[in-house]
Amino acid sequence: MKNYKDSEIWKCSIELYKEIVPLLSTLQEKKLFRLRDQLEASAGSISDNIAEGFGRMGNKEVIQFLTISNGSCYECENQITRAHFTGSIDEFTYKKLVEMCNTISRQIIGLIKYLKDNEFKGTKFK
Repeated sequence: MKNYKDSEIWKCSIELYKEIVPLLSTLQEKKLFRLRDQLEASAGSISDNIAEGFGRMGNKEVIQFLTISNGSCYECENQITRAHFTGSIDEFTYKKLVEMCNTISRQIIGLIKYLKDNEFKGTKFK
């Protein structure tokens, strides 16, 4: 992969963000401003940390940022659950978003495992 944008994980995380953006106005209408801000931040943090990790060019740093991204994925899922409890997200959308989070998390964990098992340590240390 030459660019983080070629990563399936990054593409999926951007798709999740795109699905969440319309929900932010619903949370604003219900005056759930803190939840809206937290959800926007955690959803954006998933792809942000994937991009930053790829930019570091060393496996240990990539793994560190992928781990942060995975934490953001769990945080985002929890905030989606909270929004569902408030009635801001219908059941179908809730299940779809949770499944998207779970898929991204599995992909991140798989890439972390691959990087840990790989002898190539990144272009930073050539």
